[in-house]
Amino acid sequence: MTYDKLDTDDRNDPDGDRGSPDSAGSEVAAGPDDAGRSQRTRAADVQDRLRADIAECRLLPGQRLHLDQLSQKYGAGYSPIREALSHLAAEGMVTLSAYRGYRVTPISREDWLDILAMRRHLESLGLAMSMTHGGVDWLDEVRMRFAALEEAEPPLDGERLKVEWDHSHQEFHRSLISGCKSPWLLRFADTLAAQSARYLRLGLASRFLQGNRRHRQEHAAILAAIVEGDEDLACALLRNHLTRTSKTLLTASPDLFG
Repeated sequence: MTYDKLDTDDRNDPDGDRGSPDSAGSEVAAGPDDAGRSQRTRAADVQDRLRADIAECRLLPGQRLHLDQLSQKYGAGYSPIREALSHLAAEGMVTLSAYRGYRVTPISREDWLDILAMRRHLESLGLAMSMTHGGVDWLDEVRMRFAALEEAEPPLDGERLKVEWDHSHQEFHRSLISGCKSPWLLRFADTLAAQSARYLRLGLASRFLQGNRRHRQEHAAILAAIVEGDEDLACALLRNHLTRTSKTLLTASPDLFG
Protein backbone atom coordinates (compact mmCIF):
# COMPACT_ATOMS: atom_id res chain seq x y z
CA MET A 1 0.00 0.00 0.00
CA THR A 2 1.59 3.28 -1.15
CA TYR A 3 0.46 6.88 -0.92
CA ASP A 4 2.98 8.82 -3.00
CA LYS A 5 1.05 8.67 -6.30
CA LEU A 6 -2.33 10.02 -5.31
CA ASP A 7 -2.37 12.81 -7.92
CA THR A 8 -1.29 13.32 -11.50
CA ASP A 9 1.85 15.19 -12.49
CA ASP A 10 1.30 18.96 -12.75
CA ARG A 11 4.33 20.22 -14.64
CA ASN A 12 2.49 23.29 -15.88
CA ASP A 13 1.32 24.27 -12.41
CA PRO A 14 4.44 25.38 -10.48
CA ASP A 15 2.49 26.86 -7.59
CA GLY A 16 0.37 23.74 -7.21
CA ASP A 17 -2.79 25.85 -7.82
CA ARG A 18 -3.38 26.73 -11.46
CA GLY A 19 -5.23 30.00 -11.78
CA SER A 20 -5.16 30.82 -8.07
CA PRO A 21 -4.54 34.50 -7.34
CA ASP A 22 -1.28 35.18 -5.60
CA SER A 23 -1.59 38.75 -4.42
CA ALA A 24 -2.60 39.86 -0.94
CA GLY A 25 -5.60 41.63 -2.41
CA SER A 26 -6.91 38.34 -3.79
CA GLU A 27 -7.04 36.54 -0.46
CA VAL A 28 -10.39 35.33 0.72
CA ALA A 29 -12.04 37.73 3.08
CA ALA A 30 -11.38 37.01 6.72
CA GLY A 31 -14.33 36.09 8.89
CA PRO A 32 -15.42 38.01 11.98
CA ASP A 33 -13.12 36.02 14.22
CA ASP A 34 -10.12 36.99 12.05
CA ALA A 35 -10.80 40.70 11.91
CA GLY A 36 -8.47 41.73 14.69
CA ARG A 37 -5.88 39.01 14.29
CA SER A 38 -2.49 39.45 12.71
CA GLN A 39 -1.34 37.41 9.73
CA ARG A 40 1.23 35.71 11.94
CA THR A 41 -1.49 34.58 14.36
CA ARG A 42 -3.63 33.30 11.48
CA ALA A 43 -0.65 31.44 10.02
CA ALA A 44 0.14 29.83 13.39
CA ASP A 45 -3.49 28.73 13.72
CA VAL A 46 -3.48 27.23 10.22
CA GLN A 47 -0.15 25.55 10.91
CA ASP A 48 -1.49 23.86 14.06
CA ARG A 49 -4.70 22.70 12.37
CA LEU A 50 -2.94 21.49 9.23
CA ARG A 51 -0.33 19.63 11.28
CA ALA A 52 -3.12 17.89 13.21
CA ASP A 53 -4.92 16.95 9.98
CA ILE A 54 -1.71 15.39 8.64
CA ALA A 55 -0.82 13.61 11.90
CA GLU A 56 -4.36 12.26 12.25
CA CYS A 57 -4.41 11.13 8.58
CA ARG A 58 -7.25 13.32 7.42
CA LEU A 59 -4.68 14.32 4.82
CA LEU A 60 -2.81 11.29 3.46
CA PRO A 61 0.87 10.90 2.51
CA GLY A 62 1.52 12.19 -0.98
CA GLN A 63 -1.76 14.10 -1.13
CA ARG A 64 -1.59 17.38 -3.03
CA LEU A 65 -2.36 20.51 -1.02
CA HIS A 66 -4.26 23.10 -3.08
CA LEU A 67 -4.07 26.65 -1.79
CA ASP A 68 -7.67 27.42 -2.67
CA GLN A 69 -8.97 24.31 -0.90
CA LEU A 70 -6.86 24.97 2.18
CA SER A 71 -8.02 28.58 2.21
CA GLN A 72 -11.65 27.49 2.26
CA LYS A 73 -11.06 24.71 4.79
CA TYR A 74 -9.21 26.86 7.33
CA GLY A 75 -10.85 30.21 6.64
CA ALA A 76 -7.60 32.05 5.95
CA GLY A 77 -6.04 33.91 3.04
CA TYR A 78 -3.29 32.61 0.77
CA SER A 79 -0.47 34.44 2.57
CA PRO A 80 -0.98 32.78 5.99
CA ILE A 81 -1.61 29.46 4.21
CA ARG A 82 1.73 29.73 2.42
CA GLU A 83 3.47 30.74 5.65
CA ALA A 84 2.00 27.74 7.47
CA LEU A 85 3.05 25.40 4.65
CA SER A 86 6.57 26.82 4.73
CA HIS A 87 6.88 26.08 8.46
CA LEU A 88 5.45 22.59 8.04
CA ALA A 89 7.93 21.93 5.23
CA ALA A 90 10.72 22.79 7.69
CA GLU A 91 9.20 20.23 10.09
CA GLY A 92 9.11 17.59 7.36
CA MET A 93 5.31 17.33 7.39
CA VAL A 94 4.93 18.62 3.81
CA THR A 95 7.20 18.81 0.78
CA LEU A 96 7.45 21.40 -2.00
CA SER A 97 8.14 20.52 -5.62
CA ALA A 98 8.83 23.10 -8.33
CA TYR A 99 6.32 21.37 -10.61
CA ARG A 100 3.82 19.83 -8.19
CA GLY A 101 3.45 22.41 -5.45
CA TYR A 102 2.94 21.32 -1.85
CA ARG A 103 2.11 17.77 -0.88
CA VAL A 104 1.90 15.83 2.36
CA THR A 105 5.27 14.16 2.86
CA PRO A 106 5.25 10.54 1.63
CA ILE A 107 6.05 7.72 4.04
CA SER A 108 8.85 5.16 3.86
CA ARG A 109 10.28 2.34 5.93
CA GLU A 110 13.60 4.17 6.23
CA ASP A 111 11.88 7.31 7.49
CA TRP A 112 9.92 5.37 10.11
CA LEU A 113 13.05 3.68 11.45
CA ASP A 114 14.89 7.02 11.53
CA ILE A 115 12.03 8.71 13.42
CA LEU A 116 11.91 6.03 16.10
CA ALA A 117 15.70 5.92 16.44
CA MET A 118 15.76 9.67 17.06
CA ARG A 119 12.86 9.38 19.50
CA ARG A 120 14.76 6.77 21.49
CA HIS A 121 17.79 9.02 21.84
CA LEU A 122 15.96 12.29 22.43
CA GLU A 123 13.22 11.06 24.76
CA SER A 124 15.57 9.04 26.93
CA LEU A 125 17.75 12.14 27.27
CA GLY A 126 14.68 14.22 28.07
CA LEU A 127 13.56 11.71 30.69
CA ALA A 128 17.00 11.70 32.34
CA MET A 129 17.01 15.50 32.44
CA SER A 130 13.46 15.55 33.81
CA MET A 131 14.40 13.16 36.61
CA THR A 132 17.21 15.54 37.52
CA HIS A 133 15.36 18.84 37.19
CA GLY A 134 11.64 18.08 37.18
CA GLY A 135 10.87 17.89 40.87
CA VAL A 136 7.60 16.99 42.57
CA ASP A 137 5.36 18.91 40.20
CA TRP A 138 6.77 17.04 37.22
CA LEU A 139 6.30 13.67 38.92
CA ASP A 140 2.71 14.55 39.76
CA GLU A 141 2.12 15.42 36.09
CA VAL A 142 3.52 12.06 34.97
CA ARG A 143 1.30 10.22 37.45
CA MET A 144 -1.74 12.18 36.31
CA ARG A 145 -1.09 11.44 32.63
CA PHE A 146 -0.52 7.76 33.40
CA ALA A 147 -3.83 7.58 35.28
CA ALA A 148 -5.64 9.29 32.40
CA LEU A 149 -4.17 6.79 29.94
CA GLU A 150 -5.23 3.88 32.14
CA GLU A 151 -8.78 5.21 32.22
CA ALA A 152 -8.98 5.84 28.47
CA GLU A 153 -11.24 3.72 26.31
CA PRO A 154 -9.76 0.73 24.46
CA PRO A 155 -7.30 2.03 21.89
CA LEU A 156 -8.66 0.38 18.77
CA ASP A 157 -11.63 1.19 16.58
CA GLY A 158 -11.70 -1.73 14.18
CA GLU A 159 -8.33 -1.63 12.47
CA ARG A 160 -7.28 1.86 13.56
CA LEU A 161 -6.09 3.62 16.66
CA LYS A 162 -8.71 5.79 18.31
CA VAL A 163 -7.69 9.44 18.18
CA GLU A 164 -8.81 10.06 21.78
CA TRP A 165 -6.76 7.17 23.14
CA ASP A 166 -3.76 8.17 21.07
CA HIS A 167 -3.92 11.72 22.45
CA SER A 168 -3.79 10.34 26.00
CA HIS A 169 -0.91 8.11 24.98
CA GLN A 170 1.00 11.01 23.46
CA GLU A 171 0.35 13.17 26.53
CA PHE A 172 1.80 10.47 28.77
CA HIS A 173 4.94 10.22 26.66
CA ARG A 174 5.19 14.03 26.50
CA SER A 175 4.92 14.23 30.29
CA LEU A 176 7.95 11.96 30.69
CA ILE A 177 10.19 14.63 29.18
CA SER A 178 8.24 17.74 30.18
CA GLY A 179 10.51 18.51 33.15
CA CYS A 180 13.73 18.60 31.14
CA LYS A 181 13.97 22.42 31.16
CA SER A 182 15.03 22.44 27.51
CA PRO A 183 12.61 24.15 25.08
CA TRP A 184 14.71 22.97 22.13
CA LEU A 185 14.56 19.33 23.17
CA LEU A 186 10.80 19.58 23.63
CA ARG A 187 10.40 21.26 20.26
CA PHE A 188 12.30 18.54 18.41
CA ALA A 189 10.58 15.81 20.40
CA ASP A 190 7.16 17.23 19.52
CA THR A 191 8.06 17.21 15.81
CA LEU A 192 9.16 13.57 15.98
CA ALA A 193 6.05 12.60 17.95
CA ALA A 194 3.79 14.20 15.34
CA GLN A 195 5.65 12.38 12.57
CA SER A 196 5.40 9.01 14.28
CA ALA A 197 1.71 9.53 15.08
CA ARG A 198 0.69 9.52 11.43
CA TYR A 199 2.57 6.27 10.78
CA LEU A 200 0.83 4.61 13.70
CA ARG A 201 -2.61 5.80 12.63
CA LEU A 202 -2.00 4.79 9.02
CA GLY A 203 -0.56 1.38 9.55
CA LEU A 204 -1.36 -0.32 12.79
CA ALA A 205 -3.68 -3.24 12.29
CA SER A 206 -5.66 -4.68 15.17
CA ARG A 207 -2.86 -7.03 16.21
CA PHE A 208 -0.80 -3.98 17.33
CA LEU A 209 -2.50 -3.74 20.68
CA GLN A 210 -3.71 -7.28 21.09
CA GLY A 211 -0.80 -7.21 23.47
CA ASN A 212 -2.24 -4.10 25.12
CA ARG A 213 -1.69 -5.61 28.57
CA ARG A 214 2.06 -5.74 27.89
CA HIS A 215 1.88 -2.22 26.50
CA ARG A 216 0.26 -1.03 29.73
CA GLN A 217 2.78 -2.97 31.79
CA GLU A 218 5.62 -1.21 29.99
CA HIS A 219 4.14 2.20 30.84
CA ALA A 220 3.67 1.13 34.46
CA ALA A 221 7.25 -0.15 34.66
CA ILE A 222 8.60 3.17 33.35
CA LEU A 223 6.59 5.06 35.96
CA ALA A 224 7.72 2.71 38.74
CA ALA A 225 11.38 3.23 37.82
CA ILE A 226 10.84 7.00 37.86
CA VAL A 227 9.22 6.86 41.31
CA GLU A 228 12.13 4.76 42.57
CA GLY A 229 14.56 7.32 41.18
CA ASP A 230 16.31 4.72 38.99
CA GLU A 231 17.28 6.89 36.04
CA ASP A 232 19.20 4.22 34.13
CA LEU A 233 16.37 1.71 34.36
CA ALA A 234 13.66 4.24 33.46
CA CYS A 235 15.56 5.39 30.36
CA ALA A 236 16.33 1.82 29.30
CA LEU A 237 12.68 0.83 29.66
CA LEU A 238 11.60 3.83 27.58
CA ARG A 239 14.09 2.99 24.83
CA ASN A 240 12.95 -0.63 24.77
CA HIS A 241 9.31 0.46 24.66
CA LEU A 242 9.96 2.63 21.60
CA THR A 243 12.00 -0.14 19.95
CA ARG A 244 9.08 -2.54 20.31
CA THR A 245 6.74 0.07 18.85
CA SER A 246 9.00 0.40 15.82
CA LYS A 247 9.18 -3.36 15.25
CA THR A 248 5.46 -3.85 15.85
CA LEU A 249 4.48 -1.46 13.07
CA LEU A 250 6.69 -3.29 10.59
CA THR A 251 5.28 -6.66 11.67
CA ALA A 252 1.63 -5.64 11.96
CA SER A 253 1.48 -3.69 8.69
CA PRO A 254 3.88 -5.36 6.23
CA ASP A 255 2.13 -3.80 3.21
CA LEU A 256 2.27 -0.22 4.50
CA PHE A 257 5.40 0.65 2.54
CA GLY A 258 4.47 -1.17 -0.64
